[in-house]
Amino acid sequence: MARVMEGRVPGTARTLKVGTPTPSTSTRSLLTTASAAPGAARRTSVTRRWETLVEVDGVGVPTFSVRAVPGTRPSITLAMVAGRPPSAQDEAAIGPGTAKSLGVRIGQWVTIGHGERVRLVGEALFPSDVHSEFDEGLWLTVAKFETVVPPSTPSLADEVLAVRFSSTGNQENRALADTEADLQGAPITTGPIGRLTMNLGGPGSVLGSSVEPAAVPLELANLEDLAQLPTVLGAFLALLALAALSYILLTSGRVRKVEFAVLKTLGLDEKSLRVIIFSQATTISLIGLVAGIPLGLAAARWGWATVTSRVPLVDVPPLSILVVILTVPVVLVAGNAVAIWPARKAAHRNPAEALRSE
Repeated sequence: MARVMEGRVPGTARTLKVGTPTPSTSTRSLLTTASAAPGAARRTSVTRRWETLVEVDGVGVPTFSVRAVPGTRPSITLAMVAGRPPSAQDEAAIGPGTAKSLGVRIGQWVTIGHGERVRLVGEALFPSDVHSEFDEGLWLTVAKFETVVPPSTPSLADEVLAVRFSSTGNQENRALADTEADLQGAPITTGPIGRLTMNLGGPGSVLGSSVEPAAVPLELANLEDLAQLPTVLGAFLALLALAALSYILLTSGRVRKVEFAVLKTLGLDEKSLRVIIFSQATTISLIGLVAGIPLGLAAARWGWATVTSRVPLVDVPPLSILVVILTVPVVLVAGNAVAIWPARKAAHRNPAEALRSE
């Protein structure tokens, strides 16, 4: 069987699996076909990945190794959530879930296979399957992997060819759309994955029949379902803040109606009274911005870091400087817009009635 695999979503560890060449005699022709099939091969990356079950401190753990195929770029690798990828033969990266279950952390040594020792230099995310989650696994260098699983015994390891389509012509996003359609039960017949399947001999061939996307982790799917929640929550809180500001201005106008009446009898005109209300709205808005922006950024950063550590995901702070800059004028304009009605009521109030009530 041969799978060919595609792509990623920026900011996540999501990859799409499309194949497993076993035995490795099919790998050479598959490499040639997969490199050329999506188009713009110079921007298409292909990586060979091996997977097998290896004992780590006496516990069976899915163990991986990856090697970029020469002539393709950029290389596909496993996503890191902490530390760095293994580079020396005695180094390894471990999944956060596996590290937690084994009670180990970065910097410690673990025993693999029949007495081999490796030092953990990072935490990585892995392709998930029915036997393991995407935070479970061990990443070894190719040299160390071959000492644990000798190349002469290919049946012991699952060899996967990973292909990331070029971003030229929006091919990567189209491949992701193909995958979503496949997950909903529709056959992939068009787009980069469909063309690749046909170039591998069609869906009825040995290679083409095994083209399939990788399973999307449930945790990531749940986050995608909640992707609009921060926006909705932010809009709700903004409306709540504007309603609170409007209430404060209306209440202030009623409480200080006597002071406003006295000022009007002394010569304060309606325009100047409106300026007082608008100044109050601007001051409250500025105080909210000075306190709210740094506190909001800190709370959002902490909240997202908490989510990524529990899922886990690669922690990419979702900060947009443009949004922060635009927040200032938007809040000031909205605050003064809310002040229009309270200012009008205060300006039109009869000072004689206000003073008579006192």
